[in-house]
Amino acid sequence: MFGETSRAAEKAGVRLKIIVVGGGIAGIASAYTLAVAGHDVVVLEKGDGSIKSAGGVQSPPNMTKILYQWGLRPILQQKADTYERIVLRNSDKGTLIGSLKMDENFVKELIDGFLFIQHRDLYDMLMNCARREGVTIRCNAKVVGADPANATVTLESGEQLSADVVVAADGYDSVLRPIVTEEDEDDVLVEEQERHLTTTILLPGDILKGDKELETFLNPQDWVLWMGEGYSWNANFLHGGEALTATITHVYAGPPHAGDGEWTDARTLEWYLMTMPNIEPKLKKLLKLAKLISSRIFVTRQTPEDFVGAGSRLVLAGTSAHPMTPGGNHATALVIEDAQVLGCLFSRIQHRSQISQFMTAYEDIRQSRCASTQEYDYNHRASMKVPKEMQDERDALLGQTMIHGDWDHMDEALFRESWGKELSLYTYDATEKVDDWWGQYGYLVCQVEAERSKTMEVSISLGDAPSS
Repeated sequence: MFGETSRAAEKAGVRLKIIVVGGGIAGIASAYTLAVAGHDVVVLEKGDGSIKSAGGVQSPPNMTKILYQWGLRPILQQKADTYERIVLRNSDKGTLIGSLKMDENFVKELIDGFLFIQHRDLYDMLMNCARREGVTIRCNAKVVGADPANATVTLESGEQLSADVVVAADGYDSVLRPIVTEEDEDDVLVEEQERHLTTTILLPGDILKGDKELETFLNPQDWVLWMGEGYSWNANFLHGGEALTATITHVYAGPPHAGDGEWTDARTLEWYLMTMPNIEPKLKKLLKLAKLISSRIFVTRQTPEDFVGAGSRLVLAGTSAHPMTPGGNHATALVIEDAQVLGCLFSRIQHRSQISQFMTAYEDIRQSRCASTQEYDYNHRASMKVPKEMQDERDALLGQTMIHGDWDHMDEALFRESWGKELSLYTYDATEKVDDWWGQYGYLVCQVEAERSKTMEVSISLGDAPSS
């Protein structure tokens, strides 16, 4: 669908009216690709459009490839950062597990295009793309319900809006997801569910230069991951070392409060230190130096089996489809893949009668990919937060893949055992998956449309024929 340009190679044969619920990265990206495909798109965002997250996002190669196809390579070359070395540390013990330079050819090929982007920068890039394509953005438009069969949504104000398709990109705690899945997510008490506190911090890079302890601890070319009992951190520099961002994911067992599911910068430093008592002193120091801290609490959720309800014109996208907590390598990548698949598919639609077929195609392409990736991500993060008595075995295995810090003495079999699944996820090509689906099933879609058109022509002809 896309070359390295923001324009689509194909345009839909019919201009659909599409409502996208949610104005975050998932919603704006989906709105952009659908507008490029030739559709009339309106985004409904419950908030005022401001970005509260202070952190950064990882863009693995499968995501970066799509961003390049959207014409964002030049601005990413200005705004995004890369890394030269990955460093793993045991935070509970304050020890180095190992480090590895990303300079071997076969690994460079696999991770080529792995970027770090500040969340706000990515949002601004996508918003500019969407506005250029004529997407309408309505802020302070909170959606409280939907009729999936008729593609209508109801706002908190009572206003109702209709469309041909509704894309539910309303986030982790999606209001519209239960309408698709027909499951009540509030059946289980919050206190009985697994919860995590996710915290993002941002601090100027020059603050570290005056601190000998932290200056040697953090290198602008490193991507550093800390692992502790019940929590993990990852940190990297942005804008060429001008700023350091870190994301902390910590098991949360505190009492539930109103607003837990919203990003906030109102929590105090004392609250964080009390909630995360086991983090090593250097990390506490970073937390105290942070200029921006934002956090929210996530209840662990699974990927739903259905992205589209039966007979529905409501489809899930972004974290409403795959509720994955931030901080990992794949959450935002899946969001961007969703948007690309939606745009690529709906650039091929020729008539409104084909909507259900294209919705089913989206689900067929995305559900298994998202479910397997989310399961892998959950298990991978769980291994980073194991109890102290299980850490030695984990650290020894990871350390063996990094024991020399280079590739000359690498045990390739052990490396692939530890990192093979991670690297394989980077090879996924969302555009290619749509092309494959179209190559296999597109002729059936066209055949059904041809039969429908032929039937209409016969009906019109008979209707125009003179009576005998």
